[in-house]
Amino acid sequence: MSLAALALALRFVPYSQDDGQLNPGWALVMAAFGLLALAASFYLVYVLEILKFRRFRERQLRRQAALSEREIDVEIHREVETGEFEALEPPVR
Repeated sequence: MSLAALALALRFVPYSQDDGQLNPGWALVMAAFGLLALAASFYLVYVLEILKFRRFRERQLRRQAALSEREIDVEIHREVETGEFEALEPPVR
């Protein structure tokens, strides 16, 4: 969404004049849009990586031990918060 807003703003916001000089006010608005799009992109990648880890680790714990749902959730939460977990091995197919 933020990248789409940035693309539209680049097209329609008059951040520069016809002779190539930047309009300071609109250039600052464009810089803010750019930073927002960059921050949103990094946040999205961060969130998706955690979700992938969480799902993968949940399947791994189910196979390894007879833990309850609550115990699995607690263990995954602890690993994500502390960053202390064993190296993940890809699933055997």
